[in-house]
Amino acid sequence: MAVGLSLLSACSSMTKPPQDLDAASRRFIGYLAAGRIDSALAHYDPAQPPPEVAGPMATLGDSIRPFQLDSVALVGWQVNYGSLTSASFTYELHTPGRFRWSMVEVSLRHAEGSPIRVLAASWNSRSTSLRVRNRFDLSTASYQQYLFLLITVACFCFCIAISVMAGLKHMGWRWTLFPWVGVVTASFNWTSQVVSLELLHLQIFGAGFSRAGLVGPWILSASFPLGAILTLRKWRKLKKGEGPIVEAPPP
Repeated sequence: MAVGLSLLSACSSMTKPPQDLDAASRRFIGYLAAGRIDSALAHYDPAQPPPEVAGPMATLGDSIRPFQLDSVALVGWQVNYGSLTSASFTYELHTPGRFRWSMVEVSLRHAEGSPIRVLAASWNSRSTSLRVRNRFDLSTASYQQYLFLLITVACFCFCIAISVMAGLKHMGWRWTLFPWVGVVTASFNWTSQVVSLELLHLQIFGAGFSRAGLVGPWILSASFPLGAILTLRKWRKLKKGEGPIVEAPPP
């Protein structure tokens, strides 16, 4: 299952961000926090007139100035390579106080032979860190979270049980693997409790889970166990003597 989230390092197989782009983003944040708006403007996209961006950048600098820059942690990035490389970096900042956590996102572009330019920057405050906000905690889970977790586990166990049964009953390797196939996937964001539906989707084992990076929200997914149901139906027919075992079509 492909999950498109801002904290997912997409369009790149790298496990580490490009150091030059990361350094440029951190340098830009440092200029804003220090009130060096002119230095920040020098790194901004020249296509955008300075008078139009100087004010918003000064406001952004005032917002992040109370946060400790030594606590800046990169929590996600997305890099798209081509003739013009574009990237987006998301950082988490920390400071004492009521709203102790802040998220800063910096978008950049880089053409070969040209300096790295900042396209946009945004900021928002949070009362908790992403690690705490997105943790998988059953002690505080709602009934919706428990319900979807139960559905996910049930789909997985049902597919595995039918697969094992098909193997024990010598129904053939195709009928043994066919129960693994699930169709029409429902995905559940553990943090936001939002459900999304993918009608044209195949899923192995009928269920799964994923997470974007180390601090992103957990995503549970469950599919309709079509393969397992058809295999069970086939076995019941065989048990009644309605026909010989026939190999299932490849999943």
